[in-house]
Formats: sequence, C-alpha cells, structure tokens
Amino acid sequence: MDIHTLYSSTVCSLKPIVWNLLTGNLWIKRYDILARLAIQIKYHDARRIVLKGVPGMGKTTAMLQYVQYSHTQYSTIFWLNLGNHERSRVVFELFVDALIAAHANVAVLNRMTWLADWLGRRKRCLILLNDMDAPDVVEDYLPSGAVGTNTVLIATSRSATLWPVVIVVDCMLHRDAVRL
Repeated sequence: MDIHTLYSSTVCSLKPIVWNLLTGNLWIKRYDILARLAIQIKYHDARRIVLKGVPGMGKTTAMLQYVQYSHTQYSTIFWLNLGNHERSRVVFELFVDALIAAHANVAVLNRMTWLADWLGRRKRCLILLNDMDAPDVVEDYLPSGAVGTNTVLIATSRSATLWPVVIVVDCMLHRDAVRL
C-alpha cells in the first residue's frame, strides 16, 4: 500500500520509522531549504508549500529532514507517494478509505466532507505529498479552504503549481557543499 503513516498519535501506536533514515554522512543536509520551510510555516503561516526542482536536487530529502527536525510540532503526520493523475487518485482513495475505516463510527455519506472535518479536528496535522505531478487531484481531495488552518501540506514536484508558496530546490549553497 502506498500510504505510510510516519507518526500519528491518533492513528496508530507504532514508533516513527523515518527518523533513523537520515543519520550518518550519506544524507546531504539542505539547511537553506529547511530554513525557508520553517520560516514559511512559522512566520508566514503557510499551509501549502511545494518544493520544486529537477530530480536529484534533494526535494524528498529536504522534506524528510523537515519531518525529522519538526515532528514534535505535529500530532499526526502522513506520507503519501503520489505521481501521475491516475496513481494520485488511487493513493488518495486508499488514504481516505483507511482513515474512514479507522475513525468513522457511523456511515459516511460524503467522504470529502468527512475528511475535511476529520482533519479540522486534528490538533496539528502534517501531510507530505511526495512526487506531486497532479496538483488538481490534491485539490479535489484536500481543497484549500476545507482542510482548516491546523493542517500543513508539503509537496515535492518537478512542475509548476498554483500553490501559494513554491520553494525552488536547486544547486546547494557553497557552505553546505563544503560540509560534504
């Protein structure tokens, strides 16, 4: 299944599995990207952020590093591997089905309304969307005005998007390259 709950105090009691992935010297730390992410979320109250760039620049790594450093700020964190339109729809359907199965104690008439309401009740929720090639599909399932102010979406993408905050991930800063 392409849904990975990295950390969720409300969905499962499993320990986070991602934190040990980023240890050692094999990972390039993108401090410039981490700083820009943190500033956008903390000081500009950004709720939808895209890390945009060509393959191999460190978009996914930067997103994982953000989770590693900020996971205590969120009560629930989800990781979804998206891709093209068809795959994104399948992943979101599985995501919504899994949440409804775990948390809906009554029949759900409108799945999207239920999802928006469920996310709105979370204390602080982070949804990570890896390889978002179909932002319109994301908008279908997580509309801008419906997910509430306590949900942050961070996505990686190779293409432009209409999301309000786009952080371009390209060549690293000289000081970061020297640390290698």
